[in-house]
Amino acid sequence: MSVVKLYLKFIRIFIKSKIEYRFGLMFELIANMVLIGIYFLSIYVIFFNFTNVHGWNQYEFVFMFTTSWISYSLSSYLFWKPMQDMGNMITSGEFDSYLIRPISPLKYLVFRQFQYTFLPRMVLAIGFWVYSLAHVSVNWNIWKILYLIVTLIMGFLIYTSIFVILGALSFWILKSYDVTAIIINNDYGIRTYADYPLDIYGKGIKLLLTFILPFAFTGYYTISYILEKNMDSVLLRLSPVIAPIVTAIYVMFAYKMWCTGIKRYSSAGN
Repeated sequence: MSVVKLYLKFIRIFIKSKIEYRFGLMFELIANMVLIGIYFLSIYVIFFNFTNVHGWNQYEFVFMFTTSWISYSLSSYLFWKPMQDMGNMITSGEFDSYLIRPISPLKYLVFRQFQYTFLPRMVLAIGFWVYSLAHVSVNWNIWKILYLIVTLIMGFLIYTSIFVILGALSFWILKSYDVTAIIINNDYGIRTYADYPLDIYGKGIKLLLTFILPFAFTGYYTISYILEKNMDSVLLRLSPVIAPIVTAIYVMFAYKMWCTGIKRYSSAGN
């Protein structure tokens, strides 16, 4: 059976379990849609009072952070819940059952559930992304189009790598949930800093979001390059070269950390 067919079977099973409580499911999706809608409304309130944010007009600003949001939403849809639950699964011994499945533990973790609450975020992000894309002034060429597509892929890989790294921490730090929340929480995590132009932060935050937790490569650097903003920055001009390298490093590090964690894992004994 192909991976896609297998995943679709898992989705059908998961949906069947959720629609047992249809009102709760619909309420949760609508509530998330409203919350994300309020966030977008707050952005336009900012630009109602200010013409720009450090040189970014409202369409450029929305184009930048929705580019990051699309990658983040897709990655969270697949990896948020599995990686968040790793600590509990390890301490309870539930993770033992993942090691005896005919597919890899990571694949089974992703297949057996998905974070459906990120679907409203993804839908709204794509909608506002298309809307802002139609209003920004860009000298489009084939290179910029390809770079934008590659950025969405790199953003997904960066977010996924960070999710896997945070999940793998549970093999060493059983209660890694707090660490995960600080870094990648929707509302107050370090990830939310990437919703704004990197120019507004000091050197410490810029370094953090560029090389330590490279969220800036999921939106800011790419969109700045495409819009040809702040091109006096050497790092920004070289971002088409640096971004793939940073992404590859993170993917390899996440893979290595996960494999190492699996090797050192010992059963809870129950």
